[in-house]
Amino acid sequence: MQTPITRFTELEAVNRILSTVGGERITALTSLSFTATAAYTALRDGMRDLMSHSWGFNTERDVVLTPVGNAISLTGAAYTGVYISTIDLEPEDAGSLDVTIKGDNLYDRKTHSTTAFTAASYKASVSYYLQWEDLPEAVKSYVTALAAKDFQMQMVGNGQIDAILTQKFAYAQSEFYSFESQQYDYSMFDNYDVWKIVANQGRPSLGGAHWWGSRA
Repeated sequence: MQTPITRFTELEAVNRILSTVGGERITALTSLSFTATAAYTALRDGMRDLMSHSWGFNTERDVVLTPVGNAISLTGAAYTGVYISTIDLEPEDAGSLDVTIKGDNLYDRKTHSTTAFTAASYKASVSYYLQWEDLPEAVKSYVTALAAKDFQMQMVGNGQIDAILTQKFAYAQSEFYSFESQQYDYSMFDNYDVWKIVANQGRPSLGGAHWWGSRA
């Protein structure tokens, strides 16, 4: 009887990385040897680096953020166990705010303050650091290929092996990009700044001067 194909586990990913240098397979992610620890670290670093940016798979829109004392803590009860990598207030809620993440709080760069959030609530597009089990399979394969390539170069640095891993990485990267484009239907209008420029092209000029000219 054949064993059914299951989801790609974190343990399997570490073993795939170890195989690039002929490392011994492990049966659990505990009490790791030096080599296995390096492989696991490479995998986690790849995950962290990838999800420090916004992708369709780790981003949610219209997430409601509720200030307490005019501050928005990103580690409060509503966000327990969830790690946020990037956040962007929806245009209709942002107003004059220019936000970024500072420590565990949302920070307004215009007022240089973490207590500039006076509305009852805000909606935002939020990108998260997801755990392995929450990643789509295409993302797992891509991160594993990236980590394997980095791990081999750190541990051995064999040029021939690197060439093989580079080919595998290119394929995994292509599959990941294809997954992203098919799943999330990207458009230039997803970017508010681009949408604003395009939308304003049809606006009339004012008194012979372009509407985007300097204001008095």
